[in-house]
Amino acid sequence: MSAYRKYIFNPEHGLVQTREVSGLVYKVNYLPGAYLAYNTCEGLSGLSGRGKDSIVSSYGQSLTFLLNIGPAKNEDVDITRLGVANYEEFANRLEQMAFKAGDWITLRVGEKEYRPAIVRMENINAQERSRNFMVVFESSEAFKKDLDLGDWTFIYNDALFETGINKFLFRKKDIDALPEFIF
Repeated sequence: MSAYRKYIFNPEHGLVQTREVSGLVYKVNYLPGAYLAYNTCEGLSGLSGRGKDSIVSSYGQSLTFLLNIGPAKNEDVDITRLGVANYEEFANRLEQMAFKAGDWITLRVGEKEYRPAIVRMENINAQERSRNFMVVFESSEAFKKDLDLGDWTFIYNDALFETGINKFLFRKKDIDALPEFIF
């Protein structure tokens, strides 16, 4: 598992895309279903083979990305407090991050754009300066066919910090080169 994890989180393999804009860093990781299924199964003791197959199948029905938004290296600020003057603005920022992030994300495949089914902010109360968002797209049959046609563009239209439209290209050749992971 360690080698697989290193592979998918190594930017040289094209599964991690990063942009720095106006003192912020946006980083998007493609997370393969097998990797997510393994992490889920690893935490469940006494899981039957059938249960494992069900989890693997479930993750195979979706496409998942991890979006991280944080300050650039030379910036020392928690993004939940960036540009916030008082508690009311801070509470509004957290509400937007927790409940509105899905409104700002799409995945373009060819000429079609898809909206995420789920966007969940993971580390809402963390002491970190950045925040993670799990972004899940449901994978219908039509969506799966489109995914096979070409490159994918993850689009984050930043309404929080007004850095504009940020695009992250995931090339089909890099996705196809992903080693198979069976556990």
